[in-house]
Amino acid sequence: SETKGSVLCENGLDWEQTRPGGLHSLRLNATTLPLNHLVDRRFCAEFQLLETMAQSLSQYGSTSSAGGMLRVWVSGSSCLSCMGAFRQFQLLFPALSLAVSCEHAVGLDSSSLETT
Repeated sequence: SETKGSVLCENGLDWEQTRPGGLHSLRLNATTLPLNHLVDRRFCAEFQLLETMAQSLSQYGSTSSAGGMLRVWVSGSSCLSCMGAFRQFQLLFPALSLAVSCEHAVGLDSSSLETT
């Protein structure tokens, strides 16, 4: 069967409270980076997205048989931990094609952004 949809994730959101099982039932591993060891990379948007997709796809049975394409768009460069999460996802779902696109927001004028 075919499944289509979209997921939007944002860096830093406390998704531990919104996901069943919290952060104790993760299928992917975030990596602590030496330059900023205080940042919990499980809160990166890319990691949240991939973990959400891994959990959803795993409900259908064997991870090796899940096929199709996952297209990911990120608004900035991914950190090394997220790059590792992309690779873990590929290894977990070898029959699924993963396409990642990175595009910085164009046309944003910082003077038009509201600050409170």
